[in-house]
Amino acid sequence: MKNREIISIHIGQAGSQIGNTCWELYCLEHGIDHTTGIQSLPQSSSDYSIEQYQRSFFSETKNGNWKARALFVDLDSECIDKIRMKNNSMYERESLLSGNENAGNNFAIGRGVGGSLVLENCLERIRNMVEKCEALEGFLITSSLNGGTGSGFRDALLERLSSEFDKKLKLSFDVIGAPSSVSSCVEPYNVLLGWNSIREYSDVSVILENEALIDICKNKLQLEQPKMTDLNEIIAHTISSTTVHLRKEGCLHVSISEIMNNLIPYPSVKYLIHSMSNIFPKNHVFNERPNVTELTRSCFLDKHSVLANCNLLEGQYMACVVLYKGDIVPKDVGHAISTIKTSRVIRFVDWCPTGFRCGIDYSPPLTIPGGNICSMDRNAHVFANSTSISQTFTRMGQNFDKLFSEKPFLHWYLKEGAQEEEFTQCREELRTLQQDYLEVVQVGEEEI
Repeated sequence: MKNREIISIHIGQAGSQIGNTCWELYCLEHGIDHTTGIQSLPQSSSDYSIEQYQRSFFSETKNGNWKARALFVDLDSECIDKIRMKNNSMYERESLLSGNENAGNNFAIGRGVGGSLVLENCLERIRNMVEKCEALEGFLITSSLNGGTGSGFRDALLERLSSEFDKKLKLSFDVIGAPSSVSSCVEPYNVLLGWNSIREYSDVSVILENEALIDICKNKLQLEQPKMTDLNEIIAHTISSTTVHLRKEGCLHVSISEIMNNLIPYPSVKYLIHSMSNIFPKNHVFNERPNVTELTRSCFLDKHSVLANCNLLEGQYMACVVLYKGDIVPKDVGHAISTIKTSRVIRFVDWCPTGFRCGIDYSPPLTIPGGNICSMDRNAHVFANSTSISQTFTRMGQNFDKLFSEKPFLHWYLKEGAQEEEFTQCREELRTLQQDYLEVVQVGEEEI
């Protein structure tokens, strides 16, 4: 059996911090020491099978240790330096790249001269990782659209990746900042221009909104003032649930390619909403654990379980993938899905009335030491393609229009090589996408 490798690319400060938290969780799930790469838990009798799955994300060294198959890049060196100091052995030194100055919260700097100084080094490192893969499945990208590196440098890098590796899957987890935590008044420009990069170069995008993550922290984890580490912990569980079936054997197996094939009916409507159940504060005391049906209903009906600021009940589903983890029986999964279908609480488009795909990983969910999420013996994650995501695009457009109406700060982008037409063209592309989501409710089997 050939490995189906994934190369993870973590871009900018937010993307790199999220990536580092993800790898900490991956290591826990595989019994690997996060700082040394040493397998700390003994393997079972099926060592070969376990290692084959493990190699989808990790590379094994000659001395039997494990390295993350990942690239971390930020135009500012501070974040990468911190990761480098704390994780001397888990990451290859050549995979931690940084520039000498940041992108100044400017998409054009990140994409232009500022980003070009490290772009070739990134591409060379990626090519080296690709050469060592048996059967590369694709790339997993984490970034925030609000900053100059996460939006602009991401655009430059993904453009080159798409040119060199156009047949390989590109799955991105894209963070949009919250109005309550805006660090720069030009973020609406960066978000729109960064989204256009997703539109052009990502095959699948999971939209994660900090506003929704903060809401989860306050309502589920009882944190009055959530920190970015709390938000990153939730995102790490999201990404882990997406990739676990590549990294481990399971029942009702669902690979990343299968997720894409089941969830993306048309190329333009490729933006997914994620929700997760069984989120409790770390010291929570349980009277009884929720059953599988309750876990499933929570993902669909509890607004505090959704990682995008969308009301799922106001939209229609095209398809969804439900991924269970822990002490789960397939028969219970069938009953839970049947209950959701017959309740008629959630609506599917007419041309896809039963768009469910399920997967189970029997290993119990793990939590990051020092985190704020309670350890559970089971949970559920839903990745949905729903017209509700248009609510996010509407806000994105409104925030841009409000700023662009007077064109403040635009000269800083034009000075770095951006064109004013780029802004208006990206805005028009967003309107087109919103229209696509309106039409998909009525469309049959024809292409959009």
